[in-house]
Amino acid sequence: MLRADFKASLPLFKRFLLPHWRGVLLMAAGSFLVGTLLSLRPLVIAPALDAFMETHAEPAGSLRELTLNNLGPTLSSSLGLAEGDILGAGMVVVVLFIVFTVIIIPLDIATYWLLARVRMDIRNELTIAVHRHLLTLPLAYFQRAQTGDLVSRMTFDVTKTAAGLDRIAQGILNSAAQIIVTLAILFITDPLFTTALLGLGLFHMLVTRLIGHRVRDKARAVAETRGSMSATVLETFVSIRLIKSFAAENHDAGRVARSVRTVGSAVRRLAVTKFLDGPMRFFVDAIITSVILMMVFYAVSEGRLTLPAAGLFFFLAQRLNAPMARFFGQFVGIQDMLGSAERVNYIFSTHNDMKRGTKKAEDLRDSIVLKDVGFQYEKDRSVLDGISFTVKRGETVALVGSSGAGKSTLADLILRLHDATTGSIYYDGTDIREFRQRSFRQKFGVVAQECLLFNESIRNNIVFNSPETEERLQHAIWVANAEEFIEAQSKG
Repeated sequence: MLRADFKASLPLFKRFLLPHWRGVLLMAAGSFLVGTLLSLRPLVIAPALDAFMETHAEPAGSLRELTLNNLGPTLSSSLGLAEGDILGAGMVVVVLFIVFTVIIIPLDIATYWLLARVRMDIRNELTIAVHRHLLTLPLAYFQRAQTGDLVSRMTFDVTKTAAGLDRIAQGILNSAAQIIVTLAILFITDPLFTTALLGLGLFHMLVTRLIGHRVRDKARAVAETRGSMSATVLETFVSIRLIKSFAAENHDAGRVARSVRTVGSAVRRLAVTKFLDGPMRFFVDAIITSVILMMVFYAVSEGRLTLPAAGLFFFLAQRLNAPMARFFGQFVGIQDMLGSAERVNYIFSTHNDMKRGTKKAEDLRDSIVLKDVGFQYEKDRSVLDGISFTVKRGETVALVGSSGAGKSTLADLILRLHDATTGSIYYDGTDIREFRQRSFRQKFGVVAQECLLFNESIRNNIVFNSPETEERLQHAIWVANAEEFIEAQSKG
């Protein structure tokens, strides 16, 4: 079931799962043990069935001889129960059932607690890693991408990817344990019938193959439309002054409504496709149950199963349907998760192609020189061409031109937010591409066109990644003429 798209996401899981291997291993062991105990618990009724029906079967002489046909007498003999002691057998069944339950519940709770902890750690680490990686990408990437879509990838898609651990640990491992233990019990009783049951279970695999790729495609569509909707809604809040200034509330409301309806349609298609998984498996379960009934009737008529064994065989075989349906159904859920994992993985597969310099930039001593600088956002569409001038230390230089002439682009080139397509920019005689980007940009002070405040204190907005001293802070406040404004705040 490991399709190419799942294999493509494996590095993502290896990177963020492997550091938690101890927790994942304990969680897997706990889930497997819970599944095993759930499969064994129904067997405690065997002594009571034997006492009710008085089969007089001989106990097993060794563990190798133990089957469903002699399980009741073997347990009764081991526990010292007299033959036909219905009340004693009933007490034993009740006590064993409670003991199994008392063991299963805390183990299941502990496993889920560990699962929740590991999943949250992975989600946090994945979110931080995505954010850190995004910060390494060039400005051009963010100019092409929708901000709301990036936010959606960092929140919705990351959370859904981390939640895939639920399906692997709680769903697949727990169900696998129940399938393995139940099949083992049935196999030692009647290998032929059990092999036939295993073959019937392949119908569930067929359902998974029919539904899985459709779920993945529709889940990807949901993630993409949700990202577009987030971008549209974010634009409303960013542009609220403009919207109100042009009395465009109705226009913007219609734009957002269309985006919401698009997401709703995608979610509905995904929900319907996932829902089909249930009825299809219900139909498969009905076929398997019918075949099991015929097999049990035949086995009893041929003397291959005692009546108590037939009851247990049918109960276990029919009960096998649920974990088998759940086991293969989890792969449909994984396909749902892969739609989000692909979007997260796409971010990590995107890299900054700008050359990384090795030199550390020092304070400007002489000048910044542009020689025949040209730039293109798109091939064959030049924004700047043949720009050459020199800015001496201490000079004030103004770039004047119409809107869209390339003034901001030229400033971005000097900051090396983009690399010039042609020509070079020199900082005290050194091509700026030879400097480490961080050390080079720290030599500039920038007052941007956009008025932006972070959701932080006034102090943090002023300081923002600069060496902080009280003297520098007070000087910045004085230069910005912000003293009166700050003093008017309730907390200064």
